Amino acid sequence: MANTNVTMIKDTRKGFDRLAPFYDLMLKVSSGNSILRSQTILLESLPPLNKVLILGGGTGSFLIELLEQKNISAIVYVDRSEKMISETKKKIKNKSPQSYSKIQFVHGTIDDLALEAFFDAVFTNYFLDLFHTEELKRILKKTHAHLHPQGYWYVTDFSHLKENHSGIRKLIYKSVHWLLYSFFRILCGISADTIPDIKAELENLRMKKLEERYTLSRLLWCGIYERGED
Repeated sequence: MANTNVTMIKDTRKGFDRLAPFYDLMLKVSSGNSILRSQTILLESLPPLNKVLILGGGTGSFLIELLEQKNISAIVYVDRSEKMISETKKKIKNKSPQSYSKIQFVHGTIDDLALEAFFDAVFTNYFLDLFHTEELKRILKKTHAHLHPQGYWYVTDFSHLKENHSGIRKLIYKSVHWLLYSFFRILCGISADTIPDIKAELENLRMKKLEERYTLSRLLWCGIYERGED
């Protein structure tokens, strides 16, 4: 079983490496600015932040927006794909070179962070939907441990099918989800095959929902959660 998991992780990294040069174009063609807009729609609701963590940051479009809207002292940027990180570095050097020194790039996963690393906020945008239930629970629990009390968890993803979807709309959304998962499972080797109930999992960690918003006819969802005292 251990060998199988290692193989899956290696394949995932290679898959996203192959995708990295075309990722921005793919998002633009498929959804225009909807994906990026969904990720930034609640940024203004966040208070000033000192040190933050971004998991699965992709090619850095969200990072650019975050730097433009928030004065953050330090950012740890984690991604499994070396090519995604490379694309992000190019984007930062081109669009926000003064910010480059405040970003620590980690080629790896949440498991590669030091146990004593704590953050005012963590951002997981279109990241948590990549994992099957048991792996997702593990990642959420480990990420939660890196948040300061009263720290914020900012999450954007596809909304769960139970989120007021019915009739023809539910059928359309199920088709969209099936196409997306088929694509990413084949190309990138992700372990998930359906949208997880992220809200329920965060509530299981006793995260308090502060605000949420839907976009693109409720297909996309963004929420801000706060960690309570242990």
